[in-house]
Amino acid sequence: MNRPVDVELVPLGERLRTAQLCRYVIGTLMVVLWYAVPQYRGTSLGALVVATAAYLAVTAPSGHVSRLPRRTVLTIFNATLVVDGIYLAFASYATAGFVSRR
Repeated sequence: MNRPVDVELVPLGERLRTAQLCRYVIGTLMVVLWYAVPQYRGTSLGALVVATAAYLAVTAPSGHVSRLPRRTVLTIFNATLVVDGIYLAFASYATAGFVSRR
């Protein structure tokens, strides 16, 4: 009998590293856009920088957990997706969403 082959399209470790790279790009982009588009500032620069730094600090270890058991890595990956959602909600608030407050 043939054993089913566990085929993973993209290795989990690579997904974690790629997601972390995207987080760095998004965090940097948010701060740059705060300067570039002043009419869409929904919060102060200090609040944005603190939130972005906290977001990157909390999610940074996720790029280096690929040697842990698969179940643990999946749990960490799912938790970081929740943190991503929270940061993106704050980023939407910080940039005044789709409509300027002015």
